[in-house]
Amino acid sequence: MTGRNSKDNDRPSGAEISALRVLVQMAGPTLRWTALVLELGDEDGRPVWLEHPDRGKGPSR
Repeated sequence: MTGRNSKDNDRPSGAEISALRVLVQMAGPTLRWTALVLELGDEDGRPVWLEHPDRGKGPSR
């Protein structure tokens, strides 16, 4: 979710991805789709998720 190429860690677009917008189907009397915005970093830019200890970072980090 970084926008970087997984092989060389390059970010071709130059853009930084800071959030994802996902659609989830909410259960209830009727099923409806709801958009959620998931922030990917805190106010200092640190990831807000846990990374796999061996596979969580790109090859050139």
